[in-house]
Amino acid sequence: MAYWFYNLLVSLFFVVSLPCLPFLFLCGRRFREGFLQRLGFYPREICAPVRASRPIWIHAVSVGEVLSVRELAGRLREKCPGRKILISTFTSTGNEIARQNAGGDAVIFFPLDHPWVVRRALKRFDPSLLVFLETEIWPNFLRQAYRRGIPTLLLSGRLSPGAFRRYSFFRMFFSRVVRYFTAAGMQSEEDAERMIRLGFDTRRVAVTGSLKHAFQEGPVSRDACPVETHLAARRDGDRRILVAGSTHKGEEEILLDVFFVLKS
Repeated sequence: MAYWFYNLLVSLFFVVSLPCLPFLFLCGRRFREGFLQRLGFYPREICAPVRASRPIWIHAVSVGEVLSVRELAGRLREKCPGRKILISTFTSTGNEIARQNAGGDAVIFFPLDHPWVVRRALKRFDPSLLVFLETEIWPNFLRQAYRRGIPTLLLSGRLSPGAFRRYSFFRMFFSRVVRYFTAAGMQSEEDAERMIRLGFDTRRVAVTGSLKHAFQEGPVSRDACPVETHLAARRDGDRRILVAGSTHKGEEEILLDVFFVLKS
């Protein structure tokens, strides 16, 4: 019943969006680029080279996730030399960065989370393994993969207090959804605890840290950090430099407090 209601909402959202499609097609180049792929229509020139190997499908959303996929893809090639690496993203920016930096054999747009679309996408690529990064929980995709017997991993998993509250509000539904993951590697003890409280099996969850730092071996040299080199070149005596990267809600206020302390 819960899945029926969820699919009804997804279908209604698509129907309501139909009147906007002509405008988006005319004015939105980025929208046009991945529209058909988001509906599960992938060109043969993308599918054919990877499908025969039953690829490992990695889905990343943020730019940081896409950039971290390169090392993961390399390690997977070492462990599974016969498998191609398929990478999916949501946005055109992510798609472009993945093509340039992620090290995949093919890069696609992630399909709309509707049963018909998901079934078509999974049939087109026939993956042997699915890897989701951070907070990607897509009910229909997980369910259809489970029904096809495809192992599904959540890596570098993150479940913020806000996301946990939202999922908990529909706990009866999402406690069932998360169980479709074969295993989950979470970034912190708190993330793992929230995943368990949401209904995930404690025997299949572990704290593995962030994928962005997982493959770093030893200290990073200054030559390997162009940002650090740039900042070092701009230092003037005892001048202090405050760097804020990838801030989240509430963190800017903390940084302002630090800034005023440094200025005093």
